[in-house]
Amino acid sequence: MNGKSQPAAAPAALGVPSAGPALVYGLTVALAAAAFLAASFRADLSAGFGTPEAMLRLAEARDLLEGRSWFDLTQPRIAPPDGALVSWSRVADVPLYLMLRVLDPLVGPARAEILAVNLLPPLLFLPFAALVGLAAHRFAGWAGAAWSLALVLVTPPLTALFRPGEVDGHSLAATLSALLLCGLCRTGRRDAVPDDAGATRLAGLAAGLAASALVAMGGGGGVAATLGMAGLAAGWAVAPERYRAGLIGFGVAAAATGFPLAAIAAAPAGWPATCGAGALPALGFGTAGLGLAALGVLLRGDGGDGAPGLLMRGAAFAGLLSLMVTIAALLSPACFGDDGAGALVTADPMAGGSSLAAMASTDLWFGFLYWPPLAVAVVGGLAAVRSARESDRRGLLALAGLTAALSASAALDLSGLPLAQTAAAVLAGVLAARSWQADARRPGILGAALRGSWVLAAPPVWAVIALPLSGPITLETADAARTACQAAVGSALAGAGEGVVAAPASLGPFILMRTGLSVLAAPSTRATVRIGPSAEDAVLAAPASHAAAEIAARGVGYVALCRRDGEMASLAARAPDGLAAALHRGERPAFLEPLAETGDALVFRVVGVQDVTGSLPPLDLRPSL
Repeated sequence: MNGKSQPAAAPAALGVPSAGPALVYGLTVALAAAAFLAASFRADLSAGFGTPEAMLRLAEARDLLEGRSWFDLTQPRIAPPDGALVSWSRVADVPLYLMLRVLDPLVGPARAEILAVNLLPPLLFLPFAALVGLAAHRFAGWAGAAWSLALVLVTPPLTALFRPGEVDGHSLAATLSALLLCGLCRTGRRDAVPDDAGATRLAGLAAGLAASALVAMGGGGGVAATLGMAGLAAGWAVAPERYRAGLIGFGVAAAATGFPLAAIAAAPAGWPATCGAGALPALGFGTAGLGLAALGVLLRGDGGDGAPGLLMRGAAFAGLLSLMVTIAALLSPACFGDDGAGALVTADPMAGGSSLAAMASTDLWFGFLYWPPLAVAVVGGLAAVRSARESDRRGLLALAGLTAALSASAALDLSGLPLAQTAAAVLAGVLAARSWQADARRPGILGAALRGSWVLAAPPVWAVIALPLSGPITLETADAARTACQAAVGSALAGAGEGVVAAPASLGPFILMRTGLSVLAAPSTRATVRIGPSAEDAVLAAPASHAAAEIAARGVGYVALCRRDGEMASLAARAPDGLAAALHRGERPAFLEPLAETGDALVFRVVGVQDVTGSLPPLDLRPSL
């Protein structure tokens, strides 16, 4: 990607931020991070925090601090006795683990957890916002940076990633995606500065590092990294003299970081069980980066070689990708077929596996909220075509194409949505600044429409459109209900010893974090073996007469439900005669003893149920038998 903010060779035009505006921008970012911290600081974690995945990550970090192997991705307290595999990479656990490791000796474990959970997301917002501003600055100067920051601050799904408690890894992925985007925006050499190969190579190094880390983390980040690599390779194929230095830097960084990250993500013996956890993809991406750097060094054509040069470079890159897929299939064929493990549990939509269509079918407002990136990509493409300068046109088209591709991938997997929104904020900020600069004096409706096109990137605008169709927003109400339920469940189970709790998957991580109990299921995990129906459904969706047998077979000692939770409504709808629906209606089977019954939560202890699957007692038979 390439572009210039001013035609003159001033510092701002050369992509070097000047000190005055940079200081103002930095202070604004710091104030925003402080506001996030002050508005949502949690002095007590007993009622939970963040998303279910965030609480599961804290439980995992505790286990690591207590001596569990870094490469052991099996959580034994989920679906015992076999345990369940967590679906993420250990790379995403590094910031939280390091922060706890540093704070624990200084303030003690309890206080260290409170500080880490509260401080980590706002601290990540600082580099995230700085990188978003630098990416927009390359195309539209500090005006573009200011517009992009403003759009980030009015995009609730983005700001929510950096609130205290959100340690589920999405904030780290968004920060890395901003680094990738910023690096890609600066990998193309500028016409006004013919000797800036060192700067473009450095930008490529930054982009390659971010791409390798995103691949190692897994989820939607791998899609963003692959699209970034493909886009840079396409630019090199078309204009090799402009993108060669950046391509080589990208490839070297991908190789230098991909191999170590593969070692951090999982042990080689665990790759077949952790295909989505980043180890094997990071290894493949590092190898691809090495090949990409070699192509950049060996194929030294220029834009004047025409179609033959374009075909040669494009075919070389396609061949490199094919080779990498073949090697990966040979190293770990289980990752390309059925590995026999259970399905991924995705009670939290942002944990991965949930599609935009599925969410929009249940909440139309939610679907409208996530249309801005695609709308911005369309407007950005039109603005690129309208641009008079070739360098601007090429850069804006690349940025618009990346935004559109990320939006399309996010429609299939919501875990990639923050990456699409980050690209949309950069592109929309550039469009806003450029439209006000170029069209400020354009009269009439057309000029006003061009200057106001940036509002397409603001989710609140789309929310206003959707509200009449889908009713009032209930996100805050749902969050308050979940917090109240978790507080009641935590108080009821605080004194419980060892045992298994039958609860909806979204409640599982809180129970793991708050107590020493085990659970049947949790989001972002999958059973180590395929066991047919999910464990929670086998108990909570079964009629009371059958549920007693399942409870005994699975060693369940407690049952916990949230009355106003979405999963409770889903259980009651698909199994109106099931145990969960019966408990919600007020029925109380004889084998359940109430521990807590509030307007938000139901907690029971299992009594009088014996394991019907264990060994039978000795039979008193006659000697003849």
